[in-house]
Amino acid sequence: MGTEVYYLPAARAVHGHGQTADRFRGPARVEYQRSKLIFFRKTRTASAYIAVSIILVLRTLINALAAAVACVATLFLNRSLRSKAATYWYLLGWHLMLRPANWGLPGKCARPADAG
Repeated sequence: MGTEVYYLPAARAVHGHGQTADRFRGPARVEYQRSKLIFFRKTRTASAYIAVSIILVLRTLINALAAAVACVATLFLNRSLRSKAATYWYLLGWHLMLRPANWGLPGKCARPADAG
């Protein structure tokens, strides 16, 4: 491919332990599901991709409804449950809007329109 590889023994990587995902919960979940769908589209049959696609939408819908019920049951007093519900509804919106390429984490590289 014409690239070069460098070995830097003094280089160190620092793991943020989910800091980006915590800061951008909905968009981070979009990226996670988008990458899962891209993987299945590239490595499996069309029918497997469609099955996984349907399962992801249904699972997201069930999780969004369950989180909404939990919020109502706790009178929306639990911040963690509210955040979880917002994340699932954001993700469900992404699926229902036919997985727009411009949703997800800010600053991600351009994606083809059919990425998900």
